[in-house]
Amino acid sequence: MKWIINKTNKKQCLDYINELKTDEKHTVEVKKLSRSDMQNNTAFMWYKEIALAKGDETATDIRAYCKLHFGVGILREDNEEFRIAYDKVIKPLSYDNKLLAMIEPLDFPVTRMMTTDQMLRYMDCVQEFGYSVNAELTIPI
Repeated sequence: MKWIINKTNKKQCLDYINELKTDEKHTVEVKKLSRSDMQNNTAFMWYKEIALAKGDETATDIRAYCKLHFGVGILREDNEEFRIAYDKVIKPLSYDNKLLAMIEPLDFPVTRMMTTDQMLRYMDCVQEFGYSVNAELTIPI
């Protein structure tokens, strides 16, 4: 998958398509990403970039940390139903088990429940965290 976020990316994609052999069959999918798709894609890119900067954790570890430390607080504040469920099921767990609950196979819903505004607040926290560990974060244009 290749994102087209500026003229350079668009040219790279077109160049790639032009280089495809015509005696082979190819599928190309182009779809406009919604704002929430872009936020999700950026978040996953940042998890990888933060993990790379830290060097001792995976993108999955970073995702779990960010969901627990940033996302849970935002949703607990804004969503009473989430707060009640989180406090009953997740809050009593040990810290390590809370982190495990944030990722597969359990993947307690946090960011996928967020509104666009909540996700923006979450992204601000992830970005600040990334900068605090000297990660070079890609900023989509």
